[in-house]
Amino acid sequence: MTRPLRESPRTDPFAQIPPDVVPPLRALVPGMVEEALDGIRRRAESFGAPLETEESDQLSTMLAAALGTFLERVESPGDAGGGPEEVATQFRAFGEHEARSGRTLECLHTAMRTTAAVAWRQMSDAGPHTHRYMGPIGEAIFVFQEEISTAATQGHARVRGAGVDALRRRRARLSRVLLGETGIEYDARALGGLARAARWQVPERVAVALLHREGPAEVAPMLPGEVLVDLDRAEPRAVVPDPEGPGRPPRAGADLPRVRCRTGPERSLGPCTRVVGAGQRPGRAGR
Repeated sequence: MTRPLRESPRTDPFAQIPPDVVPPLRALVPGMVEEALDGIRRRAESFGAPLETEESDQLSTMLAAALGTFLERVESPGDAGGGPEEVATQFRAFGEHEARSGRTLECLHTAMRTTAAVAWRQMSDAGPHTHRYMGPIGEAIFVFQEEISTAATQGHARVRGAGVDALRRRRARLSRVLLGETGIEYDARALGGLARAARWQVPERVAVALLHREGPAEVAPMLPGEVLVDLDRAEPRAVVPDPEGPGRPPRAGADLPRVRCRTGPERSLGPCTRVVGAGQRPGRAGR
């Protein structure tokens, strides 16, 4: 749950704004949303990634809901009902959707910055009574922006974390398939599908490195992305693609970093072999 960033009426900027400023501001919400969307569209187009109609409609709905909830907080700072959490849930879901689509939250952050600037300007021009409280209104805008941005980041991080774990499992399975440890023979087409799911380009040849753990654990290994690592086994090992290929230093796999050990040999690299035969000699790597 995303909790409002406030501690007491004395430090809560919403509690410092009189509720009677809200009615004239409600009529400004549609104009704020449209002006903010115009700014977001222009920025997106400047980066060569114009907003799709669906994205624009989704942002419009979210911004209108966020501005409405903001005004409800101003009107009833101590009793905003379920509005804040409903909006937080909406933004959390947006963050999850962006992560599943492989996108960052840059679009949302742009929308928040643009909307905050538009809201500040239009509220400051709403009349002398509102203008008198622009100090706490500005602070409240930044507090509210932080809350919903945090909610979106939580959703995004949750999906990204799950995706990282799933990718690690797919890569470990591919490693075991290459080493012939699954008991199932895969043809080139099936192997290609597994490799794509693991985000791994099938090389012509591979070598297998044993990663010894003979001492207390220290830090997780930092290995190049093209190396398939399987640490969830009694003898952790890595599948090194094309260790003797063009552009590789001699015995490139021998430069694998130290892996969770203090003493004794840290790694040993087996012979280079074609992918279809990678599982023929894994147990003898470096022995």
